[in-house]
Amino acid sequence: MKKEENMKKEKNTREKYYEPLMKNLEKIQIDRGITQKAMGEYMDMDHSQYSKILKGSSGISIPQLAKLASGLDMRIIDLFTYPDIYVLETETDDKVESILQIKLSKRQKQRVFETLFDNKTINILE
Repeated sequence: MKKEENMKKEKNTREKYYEPLMKNLEKIQIDRGITQKAMGEYMDMDHSQYSKILKGSSGISIPQLAKLASGLDMRIIDLFTYPDIYVLETETDDKVESILQIKLSKRQKQRVFETLFDNKTINILE
């Protein structure tokens, strides 16, 4: 029973992560007109080993992906998201304009304005 569960998990993992990555590597290879031999060389392996990786009969490591990404002048994450490019959402320095409305008596308004404008006399229009 445990063995069947493990096999099912492995299959789900392969379908969810590995197969889409292999499809992306094939797309990159085709889009860029690169041979399997060149793709293998980027990872310091023979083209037959690269072919086995694409077929799923051999695995691929993070260091191999790093070498491939470097050879393709890409980031590792973009191998997974291809043809899209992963863009990290960053904080922006956009300034937010806000308006604050406070109900004050005439005297309170005068004191607020004096505080804001260094005690200079300001005539408040009613």
